[in-house]
Amino acid sequence: MRQLRAHICLLAAAGLILPVTAQALTGEITKLGRVSVGEVLPGARPGALPSSYQLDMWKQEETAILVGLDPRSAWTAEDAHAIFGALERSRRELPALYQTLFELSRQGSKAGLPNPLPREKAAGWTNRNAVAAVVIVSASFGDVNLGRAMASNFYWLGKPKDAIYTNVPFLALDPDVIGGAIPGLGPMAIYPGRAPEEARRVYMSEGLIDSLLHERVHAYISQYYGHDALYAALRPSVPQPRCEYDLEELLVVDFLLSEYRQTALFASGYLRYWDGQQKLLRQRVKGQQCYARLRGRNLLKGPLLRNERPNAAAAGPTVETWLPSNQRLQLTPNSWFESVRGAVLAARAVSQR
Repeated sequence: MRQLRAHICLLAAAGLILPVTAQALTGEITKLGRVSVGEVLPGARPGALPSSYQLDMWKQEETAILVGLDPRSAWTAEDAHAIFGALERSRRELPALYQTLFELSRQGSKAGLPNPLPREKAAGWTNRNAVAAVVIVSASFGDVNLGRAMASNFYWLGKPKDAIYTNVPFLALDPDVIGGAIPGLGPMAIYPGRAPEEARRVYMSEGLIDSLLHERVHAYISQYYGHDALYAALRPSVPQPRCEYDLEELLVVDFLLSEYRQTALFASGYLRYWDGQQKLLRQRVKGQQCYARLRGRNLLKGPLLRNERPNAAAAGPTVETWLPSNQRLQLTPNSWFESVRGAVLAARAVSQR
């Protein structure tokens, strides 16, 4: 089985496996035409883009996922289908993770929380989602003051009704960065020695899956910060300052790498690249004030999310496994503030993910 998985990964990296656009998808994809997010999801704000900004949009009813392409991006219907295909592959290969991030979370289920707060300490409201996710392809989605990155996210809060918020998790892809238009950023860092077009092609069949899952995990933390002690600790409140974002980025990378090693979705070279970035993050985190400030609690021994698959709690390394015993970190609950900055900073933290 291991040899088969390795062979599949090599074929995918070499481009010998059909791209996700050519693979069978679950559920019909409907083109909505050139419409705004505000028309499809009234009131929702797609990051820094106006709600009225026109996008070429598609929707998959069965999965409740929408994809919107900025007409200025030069991305095509084939690219939109590649996004649906990437999510479909994650649904098949990582079903428990997909269910937690895109299905259970839509109903506000707290089944995936690693450190749920007791009822008396948890928030009195629930965050649900109008759709499973909206993927936006635009160079203008993020805050221009924070630089560029391949991917980012924004968890938009709707108006509450009976203590229930119905929100929208936005996942964003920057077509310029992914296309190699910005020197030093994008897939060429992951796939050295390749031309921009070739690096983009390989990314679309492999790294795209990771980008979408990675950003949805960040948005998941934003969705449940009021109900989990670890997630709350990763968001700042008065009078405590925000924890350096490297910690959350490291937790997400640690968790997803442990999940990815259970599948044949990623070539060994891709995993080695993120192993290297993981080590860099660990070194940075060790020297940051957040450790000293949050020491004394016991929240870093388990996984970042709890999935339904067997032994999920024991899968992969935890933060404590790579720190000396006298430096192991624990977190204390904070509150969350609504901001897209965290997601964009996270994307910048490691090689402009």
